[in-house]
Amino acid sequence: MRVQFLFIISLLFVTSCFNQEVDQREFPIGYAENKMQAPIEQLKSFPLPRYASNHGLLRNYNWISSIHLLGGADTDTTLTKGQKIQNAVSIQEELATNWNYYIHLGNSSKLASTNMDMVEKNPYAAFIDLANRRPDLPVSVTTFWLGGDLRKIGQSRRKPFIGAKDLHEDMYLETHKSQMGFPVLSFDAPDSLLEYDGLTQKYYFDRIAEKLKRPINIINENGETRPHSPIHPRKLRKDEGLLKSFNESGESDWYKYQAKNKLRFRKKFKDAFFGTNSLMDSTLFTWYALDGNKRWRFDWEISRTIMSKINDQYYSTGDFYPRWPSNWKRGKGAWHGWNWYKGARANELKAGDKLCSPFVAAGWNRDPEKNIRPSQWLALLKHLSVTGTEYFNTGFFNMKNPLPDPKNYFWQAVIPSYAQAITSHYKHILRNGDVLKDSKNEYVFEIKSDHGNAFISARKLEKQYIIVGSLQPSTLNLFEIPDAAVVTCTLDGRAMTFEVRKQGSVYYADFSNEASPIFFQLDKWHEKGHPQNWTKDILMDAVLYDACKNCQVKTELDALEKLDYNYSKASSFIRIDGDKSSNVSYLLPLKKGSNYKLSIRLRCANKKNKSKIKCFLNGQEISAFKIKDKEWITYEFSEINKNDNQKSILEIRANSTIDLKEILLSKN
Repeated sequence: MRVQFLFIISLLFVTSCFNQEVDQREFPIGYAENKMQAPIEQLKSFPLPRYASNHGLLRNYNWISSIHLLGGADTDTTLTKGQKIQNAVSIQEELATNWNYYIHLGNSSKLASTNMDMVEKNPYAAFIDLANRRPDLPVSVTTFWLGGDLRKIGQSRRKPFIGAKDLHEDMYLETHKSQMGFPVLSFDAPDSLLEYDGLTQKYYFDRIAEKLKRPINIINENGETRPHSPIHPRKLRKDEGLLKSFNESGESDWYKYQAKNKLRFRKKFKDAFFGTNSLMDSTLFTWYALDGNKRWRFDWEISRTIMSKINDQYYSTGDFYPRWPSNWKRGKGAWHGWNWYKGARANELKAGDKLCSPFVAAGWNRDPEKNIRPSQWLALLKHLSVTGTEYFNTGFFNMKNPLPDPKNYFWQAVIPSYAQAITSHYKHILRNGDVLKDSKNEYVFEIKSDHGNAFISARKLEKQYIIVGSLQPSTLNLFEIPDAAVVTCTLDGRAMTFEVRKQGSVYYADFSNEASPIFFQLDKWHEKGHPQNWTKDILMDAVLYDACKNCQVKTELDALEKLDYNYSKASSFIRIDGDKSSNVSYLLPLKKGSNYKLSIRLRCANKKNKSKIKCFLNGQEISAFKIKDKEWITYEFSEINKNDNQKSILEIRANSTIDLKEILLSKN
């Protein structure tokens, strides 16, 4: 009995320790030994995102410090400053070339003071030099209203008026101070103060124009000026001067009054510099953290107009910073989770703004085990995408010394691109569809399922759907949830079954033909964990083609699965018509200097005929063969070598009808 008792106690102890294990796959290679590669080396090892050809989605905006992150390794003393700057330039160019980012030049004040003779010693000069050498790659610039220096335009004071603490008391709200104890500029303060602040930015951009020889594509203003949120009317009414201004304004709603005057402040600042030189002839302008939250944000329909219209609407810029795994849904304080996000989106959608561009960050604690990890983050960004996110403002915030090691957080720069690349394959539903609605015409941001950890969301265009499913953890415990699970949920009256994963699973469903619906996965190749741990092989589903002539997508189900809408074992492929002019082509996600063995999985669809297949790479025939198999077979080619930076296009033709399932580019 004693032996049995000790065995049970030992088993419980081991199980307890075992269940607290952190999944090492969620961290960069070498994390356990503190021997991670520098960001530049990690980037070289990541699989490329698989964007649809000519997708046209707006680029992601990099709000991760180019000095701390893109320099490669502030903590690595083996690199010289020149080497760090060169790494910074290489990463910027790579992110802009293959990951759909802007070249981010940095803060306007830093750029204005840059000496272009210091390209090898000043990162801002190096970024401007890169932008001048690569006019084909769009660029972004950040402005920081509170960071302007008014002495540049001949004023005696340094700090902008919007944040001044030393003005006459009549300039401030009598009854309100921010949480930090700073006085708040009154809503009836004169326009001239804000114009001086804007003229400081004009000075900066005039200096930038002396160095930058091509247009700026987008400017984002940091925008964190007091008050950050609307103030309750009962406090404002106690300010006699403001009460008089309110009554004279003719406005009956204090919240709209605040929003209109906040907009007036912002507009006076912006108009003093935006569009005042040739760099900004067609520049987009956005403002941080404007969204549809009704309690903590200024009125969305008023505030949004400070920004440029994009696709005939305004893209909200709310922040999604849940930071740690358990905070993803409810959020805590300033660290907003899904509940804040969906509430804001509902109001934006009702205002007609179907698309958005949130600021996102998975956490910036120096201890990487306190931040959300890659699998959960990739899944969450896929859910954000299906609500209408066209592009991300990617953030990481170095708040305290000692600073976090960029080797631990560089992955946060690429996860938004992996998510956006999947969105590029359903761009028509993103642009023309809407978030799913219920029978009362209310937006549905969460679809209930039979699994406690499953999170399901969807977007709809007529009878086409994009469905995103994930398993959401609340800790880093490896054994808290499975890697994948088959779940059932009800979508527009259909009880559908499919698999969802930690890293998210994105499905396309089309019920236009109820007798033969289409259902396939867009992100099957995404793996769980840090992208440095993903396979180096490239598996491509045939249904995700870039161009196709005389072919159609098919989904195979047995009779019972079709009756139950059970797609957990569905098989999807494309059928290529046997007409001589039929063909299908794919953009292969190959890097320069890569070598792969190519194989395709296919079968004859016509039971009577053999099929002759021809394959072309960039217009040159690389193989011709015949098949007669009615079952799936894999045909292997010789190696494919990529020696340049040009796109690699694989084209497949057949002289009789065939079914094509997969393309594999294998390292082994």
